[in-house]
Amino acid sequence: MEIIGVHGLVVCNNLTGQVLELHLRSLSFLEYVASNPTTPHAAYIFSGKINPYLINLKRVRYLDLSNNDFGGIPIPQFLGFMRSLRYLNLYGAGFSGMLDFSSQTPLKLANNKFQGPIPSGLQNVTSSVRELDLSSNEINSSIPHWFYSFSRLDFLDLGGNFLKGEISNAIDNMTSLMHLDLSTYNQLELVGGIPGTFRNFCNLRSFFLSYVKLNQSISEIFEILSGCALPELDSLVLDNCQLFGHLTDHLGQFKNLLPLSLSDNMISGPIPFSLGELHSLRAIDVSHNKLNGTLPISFGGLRSLVSAYFSYNSMEGDVSETHFANLTNLDMFFASGNKLTLRVSPGWVPSFQLVEEIGLGSWQIGPQFPMWLHSLRVTAELKIAKNTAIIAKKS
Repeated sequence: MEIIGVHGLVVCNNLTGQVLELHLRSLSFLEYVASNPTTPHAAYIFSGKINPYLINLKRVRYLDLSNNDFGGIPIPQFLGFMRSLRYLNLYGAGFSGMLDFSSQTPLKLANNKFQGPIPSGLQNVTSSVRELDLSSNEINSSIPHWFYSFSRLDFLDLGGNFLKGEISNAIDNMTSLMHLDLSTYNQLELVGGIPGTFRNFCNLRSFFLSYVKLNQSISEIFEILSGCALPELDSLVLDNCQLFGHLTDHLGQFKNLLPLSLSDNMISGPIPFSLGELHSLRAIDVSHNKLNGTLPISFGGLRSLVSAYFSYNSMEGDVSETHFANLTNLDMFFASGNKLTLRVSPGWVPSFQLVEEIGLGSWQIGPQFPMWLHSLRVTAELKIAKNTAIIAKKS
């Protein structure tokens, strides 16, 4: 039985009438805008205090309070003792403080105001929880050793906090992970880089370690991740990780990647031709590295690509119509700060038409003022002016 109200949904047992699920999430601001609202956003949001009577609902297995605004009040401790809960979502609910945990799974506690260390109460559920999301809080500690006892986790997100210190090699125990995000606003360090034992992370699909100090060759990382995780991996984001070395043809093996982001590292050498084998790729960011050579012609085969960032490298050479031949979905393209030359015919019409932003600063563009710009609908910004030259096209 379902009871639908203006602000939520209550699911009850058909025979006993006992409450089983409380769907009390509010609309995020973007959802609110998309709904063509006629009432203020605040009218959709729960606030105030949580009535402790909830603990008397002995059969509640699902509680969603996300996208509300409880004004920074401490998270109610009794939520940690509702032993029937199998789903708890407090994403963006505006809580602070800590929570003593029992056996909830999954635990969605992102985008609140939790401060200090990782809650020690999580030690009580290391053997049962499969999903833990503490992202976008204000946690400012190291990762305690007991944390690596979450042997059953398949989703772990600590991104967007202020984690510090070293990541222990005991992370090898978490081989069931499908999603791992340890991106931080501080500078975590994984001594020795990503260990070779990550070859055994066969379920890994999403891997985010931005701002984690790896000090490791990108070719070694590709070799490690091309183990049993290779068929599953669809997201690789390693921005500002002190990576070095060359991109190798190993890149072409990651055929299911959707985003690939390696910006703000020290990666050098040319972009391999095998880039064109990533037919599922939707976003690539290798900006602010030391890449040289030209853009491989295979770039034009990335039919799913939406955004590409190559800015501020040392790339040079010609870029032709073929480089953009099949990029019909391209929405953003940034390659400023390179010494590239665009050589296209006067009547060229790009395969992409509706774009948000294009950045070609420091390019040479010719033969005359680029007439192909007339065919584009640019919704935000076009950057070609700074140090950009208009040149004659060679016949």
